[in-house]
Amino acid sequence: MDTEMVALKKNDTWVLVNLREGHDVPIGCSHDKIVSTLISQLDQTFALKELGLVDYFLSIQVTSIEDGILLSQTKYLNDLLHKSQMQGVNSQNSPINGSLRLSLYEGDPITDVTLNRSVVGALQYISVKRILRYLAVTLDFGLLISKASHFHLEAFCDAVWDSDLDDRRSTTGFCVYFRGTLVSWVSKKQSTVSRSSTEAKFRSLASVITKVTRIQSLFRELYFPLFVSPTIWCDYT
Repeated sequence: MDTEMVALKKNDTWVLVNLREGHDVPIGCSHDKIVSTLISQLDQTFALKELGLVDYFLSIQVTSIEDGILLSQTKYLNDLLHKSQMQGVNSQNSPINGSLRLSLYEGDPITDVTLNRSVVGALQYISVKRILRYLAVTLDFGLLISKASHFHLEAFCDAVWDSDLDDRRSTTGFCVYFRGTLVSWVSKKQSTVSRSSTEAKFRSLASVITKVTRIQSLFRELYFPLFVSPTIWCDYT
């Protein structure tokens, strides 16, 4: 594998998806001449049809703009709303009610099991409808991959202390940017109980540092080490 990686680094050529007959394969490179040469070599083995610049791949729309490219799923989400007959519905500004906190030990026990299952099914349907209403207002949202002259990792993290009423565990949240582009994001419950909000935030900070370290290690394996130290921001309010 090391030999192949050295060759990729030397030629500055990166094939994003393994070749499979009958499938579209995007090819990316910083030099047009190398792309043309690679396509000519592949055409000697495979029956190729060049489709031009990629605009739709794996349900993701790719829109070229002046500062880079925009990845979105507008068509996919429109098809989903059409399939569920929810075009033109009233929108929601969030997929869930963020202020609602539920517990396994609150409320009265259900005596009618059949009724309980029916209610749960109805609640699941309502939850799905709320998510679809949220998607309806975010159809044009996307991930912008912009041009940048720097190769800098930057991360932001936070934590919600004591967010689970039952096990008292907190929630970690963070996002990582490379060259100003979002490349990783997480929102998950912490594995242990934190005795203070400060401890919960330090656990969140440790999680994002672990992620950033892994990303740095990945770049080293790709023979593209990052010489600028990453910047990590943590909200301590």
